[in-house]
Amino acid sequence: ARLSDERCATGVPTAPRSIAGLRGDMTRPILAMFLAALLTTNHAFADELPCRLPVGDKWPKKRKHVDPHFPEKLRAIHATGIVFLDCVIGYDGRIETVQRLAGPDAFSEVAIAAVRRWAYEPPLLDGRPARVAVTVSVFWFSDQSRLQRLYLEGLADSNDLVRETSARDLGHLRVGVDELVGALQDPSPRVRAAAAQALGNNGRKARKAIPVLTSLGQDPDPRVRDLAAWAIKQAGGK
Repeated sequence: ARLSDERCATGVPTAPRSIAGLRGDMTRPILAMFLAALLTTNHAFADELPCRLPVGDKWPKKRKHVDPHFPEKLRAIHATGIVFLDCVIGYDGRIETVQRLAGPDAFSEVAIAAVRRWAYEPPLLDGRPARVAVTVSVFWFSDQSRLQRLYLEGLADSNDLVRETSARDLGHLRVGVDELVGALQDPSPRVRAAAAQALGNNGRKARKAIPVLTSLGQDPDPRVRDLAAWAIKQAGGK
């Protein structure tokens, strides 16, 4: 299921209505139990949807990373692959949920098992505590050219989160300028924004993208416009 950006929750979780409706000494033991639960759970309240982290925003700092343990038979043949996973980071920074979006079945189980053990600093959005949804890619490769090819394939995926993540990670690798220029026309504003940021990360290698980036000054999405303007400067434009 896709996560909504419109009803996402920020701020400290509120007490259940059954607690808020009580008064006097009756509330104290119940509130104590509720506050204790806040400190020992991931706060995965059913009526609070996580906020999808805006493209270009700084991710919370990772405080625990676990590498997946890939099967030896796949290591032996120098297999290459990427698994795209959509995750929810809870108020306390722990991973609450992991959903596979794309990637080979042979690697998905170990990738999910590893990501479930990751942990981040408690997320903030606009300075307020939040549960955030992010998409990560877990990869293993024998050479960078094969990894680049897999991310380029991801740019053509039917899932817009996979396309967004592929654009973002191509920017980290500082490759794929031609394909990223094409992604600037993607129907998803998040993909367009990620492609613009990735082109900015390519610096002057992305000069050819300046005309298309300039046209995004009329994009209906403000995040796309801002990242396109930043990318133009990074590419040597004005």
